[in-house]
Amino acid sequence: MRLLVLALGLVAALGAGVAPAEQRAPAAEGVLLTSRSGPLSDSGLVLVTPDGRTQRLLRGSWTPVFPAGRRGPFAVEPRGRFTDPRPLVVVDGARTARIDGSAGARCVSWSPDARRLSYLTGTETPLENPSSRGWAISGTLWVVARDAVSSPQAIDTGLFPWKQCPSWAPRGESLAYVVSRSAAAPKTWSLVVLRGGERPLIAELDAAVPSPAYRTFDWEPRTGRLVFLDRETLFEWRNGAVVQLGRDHALTAVGAAPPDRFLHSVRFSPNGALLAASIGRETAVLTSAGGLVRVVAGTFNGWAGNSGLLTLRAERSGITLRLHRLRPPHGGRVIKRFFKSNIVSDPRGRWFAYIDRETASIDFRRPDGSLLRRVRMRFDPWIVAGVARDGRIIEPASAY
Repeated sequence: MRLLVLALGLVAALGAGVAPAEQRAPAAEGVLLTSRSGPLSDSGLVLVTPDGRTQRLLRGSWTPVFPAGRRGPFAVEPRGRFTDPRPLVVVDGARTARIDGSAGARCVSWSPDARRLSYLTGTETPLENPSSRGWAISGTLWVVARDAVSSPQAIDTGLFPWKQCPSWAPRGESLAYVVSRSAAAPKTWSLVVLRGGERPLIAELDAAVPSPAYRTFDWEPRTGRLVFLDRETLFEWRNGAVVQLGRDHALTAVGAAPPDRFLHSVRFSPNGALLAASIGRETAVLTSAGGLVRVVAGTFNGWAGNSGLLTLRAERSGITLRLHRLRPPHGGRVIKRFFKSNIVSDPRGRWFAYIDRETASIDFRRPDGSLLRRVRMRFDPWIVAGVARDGRIIEPASAY
């Protein structure tokens, strides 16, 4: 009874529901969570919706790595010690299939049609520039067909930056990735697109060391344009051609203060109308055609609907998550202090979500930053991905 009274008190204080973590009602859109620590039998893979419902999708016999949808297939690892390399296993309904040679795989991702799975294997390698604090995988990019798990195909070999994980186009079967095949220093980095079995080179990048923040390339969610940032200039690849997006060196003044200007990232808004280009401690908001809308303080960490973005900033109170509204302009509202979590943004722009470590909960917020729902979990939660209402998987965004 005491717990019930406390829960009701929180509902009244927050103006939003606090839901238990073990409901069995069918769920639709939301956030996919697993356990960050502790026994996996306490979590498995759980879908939590913005209205507070939960649904268990995988039991704790598997460590979830990446799903193709709420009904699968799922790329998982067998339970075991975290320090032991474990192979990828595809769980497809009642069928499970192990991918040989996939132990310790990174950057695991399903194609939008769930027919193919990409991943990296190899050795963790620090990037050469000590100021970047970044890492890479020295190894191989693989793609395996869902119906031929026993025959993974080696796509490319070289050095693959962690934060530049290969990314599937929202439609079709194109896979973009960054690789260095150069043994010399500084290394030469290439942006490549795998399409129709071919690997056309999109660009030789000027940056000597890739950013340790989010990817510096992103697919526009509606048209499938590929936009990428090379130093201070944006480019796009569409229909096999690369063209400059906006003015030459248009972002030179963004994040100009040292020492962290090497942090670069690019991410489209959920509806594709806007583009966030983050350099160092500032983020430029641009139209999809490259026109500058606004520059805000902080490193990009996600979208709040289609008219606001979230940034991280080191302040006296610790790492702070701030919401910057664009219409009308807003100076930056503090959403959370001592923040360290991925952000999942609804493709329809209705909510965004993150983990609140202090309460072991998943917080859903409206685009204006107001609390929509706080769902307390019975384990230390970690975001795997999001699920859109139409079943698409939402890749989390994070500057960490």
